[in-house]
Amino acid sequence: MTYKALIVEDVKLVAKALVAEINHTCPEIEVVGIAAGVVEAAQMIKARQPSILFLDVEIEDGNAFDLLDLLPKDNLPEVIFTTGSKEHSIKALRYEAADYLIKPVEPLQLAQAVERVIERLKSKPA
Repeated sequence: MTYKALIVEDVKLVAKALVAEINHTCPEIEVVGIAAGVVEAAQMIKARQPSILFLDVEIEDGNAFDLLDLLPKDNLPEVIFTTGSKEHSIKALRYEAADYLIKPVEPLQLAQAVERVIERLKSKPA
């Protein structure tokens, strides 16, 4: 089975590197888009219905938590934070993030985070 993922990252080079690492490490993940900010990400989530968000904390026009607050709580994608700082990790847990990866993302940590997310997705009621 393939799972759709959206990357929310405002640094293009970092986003492209993450796409490449996902494509190399996680063949079960299809990246369906890259958004740079809150508004763009919200629109892409609605249109593309990803199962997984790879979410940077500091993004254009707000932050990751602004985006999560906009989304319907009953159908949230699984969230893997990908950020350069540990300072928001506790808040991320309060938003029920599946994982919190520090950039640059290590391939093994990425694979483990995706594996955990897939298990969470499989356990959700259909």
